[in-house]
Amino acid sequence: GLGFDQTQLRVAEALQLLWPDYEPMRDAIAAYRHEVGVLWQPMYFAALRAYGLVLRPGIDPDETAWAMNSMNSREFLERLAGFTLEHTDAAGNPWTLTGWNTLVILAGVCTDEDGSPVNPFDLETRLPVRPITFDV
Repeated sequence: GLGFDQTQLRVAEALQLLWPDYEPMRDAIAAYRHEVGVLWQPMYFAALRAYGLVLRPGIDPDETAWAMNSMNSREFLERLAGFTLEHTDAAGNPWTLTGWNTLVILAGVCTDEDGSPVNPFDLETRLPVRPITFDV
């Protein structure tokens, strides 16, 4: 199993979809969005720094983190429904759809530190250029 009560999660997801304007649902969505910014966004951007990537000018970090987290949430729900979500790259390596599409998004919103464009095929084999560190 996934280590949690799937029924409880599914009821919460159903309520959120059926009644998104219900105040407790709005509060839960707002709390979730806040946590994405507080917990996940720093991790995403620490990883970008470690891999020598920077956001292109005009790209909003909050919107980028939202897109990556949205894919992860969608994949999670589809896996609960029993779907296998996988991309196989040209070398035959399996990727989750979230993993592969994150590379596609990053290729669009990032450049190298010197401003050179990147593409998802280069990103899939890119190694860190420095240790990962978190700004505190």
